Amino acid sequence: MLRFLLVAQVIAVVSLGFHSPLYAKAYPWFMFLPAIVNGTPPISDTCADDDLIFDRYLPMGKNCDVIKDIVTNLEWQRCSVGQTWNPDTKRCDGAPAGYSWYSADAQSFPDGWRMPNVTELRSLVYCSTGDPILIGNDLYDATCNGEYTRPTIIVEAFPDVPWVGNSLSAHYWTSSSNDNDSGMAWVVNFYKGNVGDDGNKITPGLSIRLVRPPTN
Repeated sequence: MLRFLLVAQVIAVVSLGFHSPLYAKAYPWFMFLPAIVNGTPPISDTCADDDLIFDRYLPMGKNCDVIKDIVTNLEWQRCSVGQTWNPDTKRCDGAPAGYSWYSADAQSFPDGWRMPNVTELRSLVYCSTGDPILIGNDLYDATCNGEYTRPTIIVEAFPDVPWVGNSLSAHYWTSSSNDNDSGMAWVVNFYKGNVGDDGNKITPGLSIRLVRPPTN
């Protein structure tokens, strides 16, 4: 029966034309043919939630597990490495995996994902007080001042960042080494919103958030 339908479809396309209203009337099942052949309806790879977060962050991916920063054009994983994105709750389940810089640098991630450099990761810092600046800056020694909210990141875009007690997991490695000391690397602290170049590369327990260039 399925073979007959396929042959009939080809004949109809040739004789009537794909866009013919007669074709659409005679073969309305054509639009659902992939589901008939495969047994399941096709699944979209497009995120259903396409509203900008904070006028800057665009959810992407099949489960909205990726964020595109329309300012920097970078794509970010919404969860830290070790966590799992939950599309139902829009939260990150589990705890981030802890790494030393050396173990983080040795990881191989698929689909172009990598550890960000210090400029890239610093761009995600958000100071709710607007002091020293709203989102991101080039002053690497700057720290959020006043009664700012923690963690210092837009949590609607990047939920469940650990920050309680200024723990090690609130500190995120970057791929950038200290130019003056090869044993040190740049770290972004999402408890205070500051960046430092004094992260000892052998220190375990720091988190990673992955980034990649735009895919489209």
